[in-house]
Amino acid sequence: MAATYTAGPVSLLPFDRLDPPEDWDEITKESVPAALDDFIGVDGNPISTCTVVSVGGRILLEDYPEAGRIETLRDYVELACVVCLSGREFLTTAEPYCNSDCFSVYQRQYRRGWGTSAPPIRRRDDIPMGLSGLALKVHAPKHTVPIMKLSLEEAFFKALSELRRKLIGSGRLELWARLQESIFCFNQANTDSEAIPPHIEWVLMASAIQRILNTPSKADVFARQFRSELFPNDSKRRKAEMVETWAREFYRYRGNYAHGQLRPYGKAQWPREQHLLCGAIAFPLLLKILLQREGVYRPTTRDAAQADALARLLEELKDPTMQLRSWHKYIEDEPGVES
Repeated sequence: MAATYTAGPVSLLPFDRLDPPEDWDEITKESVPAALDDFIGVDGNPISTCTVVSVGGRILLEDYPEAGRIETLRDYVELACVVCLSGREFLTTAEPYCNSDCFSVYQRQYRRGWGTSAPPIRRRDDIPMGLSGLALKVHAPKHTVPIMKLSLEEAFFKALSELRRKLIGSGRLELWARLQESIFCFNQANTDSEAIPPHIEWVLMASAIQRILNTPSKADVFARQFRSELFPNDSKRRKAEMVETWAREFYRYRGNYAHGQLRPYGKAQWPREQHLLCGAIAFPLLLKILLQREGVYRPTTRDAAQADALARLLEELKDPTMQLRSWHKYIEDEPGVES
């Protein structure tokens, strides 16, 4: 990370082995660089930087951390991931950009005199295999290497943290589970990994949107609900109809892919390679609408302009002769938004 980010009980701490934090105790200063030795960069050498996650002001160095603290840690990494994904620039090579593989979490234990150890590799039938406990080397995914240090929209991160606290504390666990599942699916649809086929990402992206909308598995219902969230009270009819038409087509192809049709039938109004782009824009917008409804987030002028910007982008994507702009430029061109 480019800086330290804190939300609720969790902090994301940038670490550089050449400049370790002065306030760390000796065992922490010893264990974190030792763990980094297990992770290899594209130059063949151990990586020198990473992000360390602390829970309740502590880095989890115990042999067997409490299950609740591990769950909290993983929840917040997923929240940080979706926040970072939401701020990406598209349709240009400009920053900021990231993918969810930048937020991969790896477990290591460290004991003085013994070094690091890793959890065993497990088969599909849950039988451990390989050299259990040996801290095998992990190579950094090549599609994460060119990405610069990441930054978060801190208000968004804190709002997600507050909603998590609010829902769990008030016993609204069903809504938290639905939100948690939708974020997980969205993140998994944005790895940039060439090992993940586009039709798998398509199903995950549609599932993420469907879960946050809480709609049944019907394309028409999905599309109408999507429209009403982005353009409530049937405002801006032309733009509302555009996003509804896109959502219906997006979900229709999802149905083909989910039922094993890898060559889906039917004529597409939008280039298929652009559908995932529009889904990547739409989901964080829906997430912020939910946060606003729950009273934990105040939208910015940029947030308020994104539904209109998405409708304009969808319109231009249908015209192969149109010169597309960067996604952030679409937002900034909307009235009332400062660049």
